[in-house]
Amino acid sequence: KEPLCSLPAAGVQPRGRRLNRGAPKSTVPSPSPHYESASSGPSASTRVTRLVTGETLQVNALSATVGGTVVLCRGPLARLRLTTAVCCEVGARVTLCRRIGNHYRLIGWGSVRKVAALQ
Repeated sequence: KEPLCSLPAAGVQPRGRRLNRGAPKSTVPSPSPHYESASSGPSASTRVTRLVTGETLQVNALSATVGGTVVLCRGPLARLRLTTAVCCEVGARVTLCRRIGNHYRLIGWGSVRKVAALQ
């Protein structure tokens, strides 16, 4: 039988993600959302506008991708109502995508500050 897991030879770095190390300081979630500028395609010169109440976004939290509607937007904070429940912790990193043309484009990221109970 072959082993389920094999260790690399001495001096050889394993490929892929290292699970035994903490995340680099540059990837620590920030309490305020960050906005990206459009990076490629015909709209490369288009600036990303701030979130608007009632706008529909695609929200990626951990491995879940769900739709969400902006309910409230004050300064750097936004409250979203998701179409489907997502299991994540306070402090989890999320990304926000806006539909531009026929594709969803990354417009920003942030972290979960507060969660609401299911009703």
